[in-house]
Amino acid sequence: MPDIAPLELIQQISREVKVCSLCELQHSRLKAVPGYGQSSAEIIFVGNAPDFFEDKEGLPMVGTAGLIFDELLEKENLHRKQVYTTNMVKCRPPNDRHPEPLELATCLVYLNRQLEAIQPKVVVTLGQSSLQRLMPNAKLEEMHGKFVEINGQLYIPFYHPRSVVNNPSLRPVLEEDFKKLITWITDPKNDTEGFNKISVKEEDKQEQLSLF
Repeated sequence: MPDIAPLELIQQISREVKVCSLCELQHSRLKAVPGYGQSSAEIIFVGNAPDFFEDKEGLPMVGTAGLIFDELLEKENLHRKQVYTTNMVKCRPPNDRHPEPLELATCLVYLNRQLEAIQPKVVVTLGQSSLQRLMPNAKLEEMHGKFVEINGQLYIPFYHPRSVVNNPSLRPVLEEDFKKLITWITDPKNDTEGFNKISVKEEDKQEQLSLF
């Protein structure tokens, strides 16, 4: 049997997500939010969970945060079609509460499959909650813009574009992190020399969710 192409895999996952009934979030969502972007993307941006606007549109990173996200990409001569954007949980939790452990564990199956299909060079976690799934005790103000290598996969935490809405002073920080990331991606050598690179210890991995 021939291998299934990444695009077909991503489309298949999206179809499953849209009708998913694996957890209680199926009852509160308007639209599930599988993800959006290129199936061969070098960068995957991962938020925590859909918000009001994403739930309404069925797309990640819309509303004011989406406009900021597009501006940050365009500043580096990129379009969101060239990257892939999704969330750890594909349905909006009621009143935008944090996803519960069972909801996260259930939904991470989809994200794991998306990562396996796309095989990005780097995964960008967006916001404190998303970072905590990667490194439970880490602080975003200390970790943003630093590479973290786990099981051979590179991750880099960013502030969520939504944070700029409430704290405009974070925009230059986010712009600089975007610039560093894109400079690294477009470097033919594609190494992390000159960046802060952290390798998670084996014993620390036991504390992390299955995704990481």
